[in-house]
Amino acid sequence: MTTERLRFARDLHDLLGYSLSTIILKCELANRLAPRDPLRAQRELAEVLRTGRQALADVRTVARGYRRMSLADEAESARATLTAARVRAAVRVGARPLPPEVDTVLATVLREGLTNMLRHSKAANCVITTTRTGDTVRLRLVNDGATQQPGPADPEGGLDNLTSRVTRLGGTLDAHHEGEWFHLTAELPLTRAGTSGKRRARRRAEPVQPAVTAERLRFARDLDERLGRGLSLIVRRCERVHGLVPRDAARAQREIADILRISRRTLAEVRAVARDYREAGAPRGAEC
Repeated sequence: MTTERLRFARDLHDLLGYSLSTIILKCELANRLAPRDPLRAQRELAEVLRTGRQALADVRTVARGYRRMSLADEAESARATLTAARVRAAVRVGARPLPPEVDTVLATVLREGLTNMLRHSKAANCVITTTRTGDTVRLRLVNDGATQQPGPADPEGGLDNLTSRVTRLGGTLDAHHEGEWFHLTAELPLTRAGTSGKRRARRRAEPVQPAVTAERLRFARDLDERLGRGLSLIVRRCERVHGLVPRDAARAQREIADILRISRRTLAEVRAVARDYREAGAPRGAEC
């Protein structure tokens, strides 16, 4: 169970932390836009709705296990999020397909890197690029304003989680500062991914131990009670306010302010749940 709890904590941090940070940024932008540009405010709220619904799906995915992610999709999401945060973004991500596991790991690296950037830096500029050299793909995320951005000793374990994911596929992860600039680079082999994917498929075909299944069910109930309700409330309130913006901007702003409060509270709960499971999964003598 120790490994399972640590995976829950890692996936919760990686998936939902970023989604809620994005919701908060876009709600802040919609709140500013509502009085002077209601149509654009509605577009931002539509993005909040999309992100909120995906976050609800992610709650179920975290409890089930593996979720396929797309680097190209994350790059487009990153572009929109950085624009909402008023960060100048240069995003150059290649369109060539990647092996599924490599695609998912690089998408996770990008999501976590952006989460750290938005939380810990005062970035004005961000550059996201991918390059291929032979049988290797490299993702780089560089941003300024990073005097307090966490490095490899990240206390919440985000970069440690990424290092574990990347090295499992035979790759490397580097995170370092150069003055006020923060550099995050993930490099993964493309050829080994297919072999790793076959091993993963064989592992998934193996019978799941009852204790792990029970742990997943308990975790799913815990997530639903502590996070699912907050996310559902965000989605319902956003659906209501989306049509209100053109008719009553002042009331819409009050509703968006409520969504912001719910989102910040839910984000704090995500971090608390991840911390609880990380501490419960930390090796202390014999494992259960």
